[in-house]
Amino acid sequence: MMIFLTLRESLRTVEKVVEWNKSMKLDTIGIHEFESAFQNKTYPGLGVVKKYSIMHHLELMSKYLDGVSK
Repeated sequence: MMIFLTLRESLRTVEKVVEWNKSMKLDTIGIHEFESAFQNKTYPGLGVVKKYSIMHHLELMSKYLDGVSK
């Protein structure tokens, strides 16, 4: 079964990421892109959201592994 989100639901999901990051205070390019989309009240599409998620994950893991290897 396929589930499609409406634009309003998609924007709400981006808003949740932004709200969550206010307490986490993560500083990655992916998070900044999510915040930019939220501030502009735009939803870039699922493919771009997936790209932002992967960018965030890779940058976060890179920072973590840099700290572990020192």
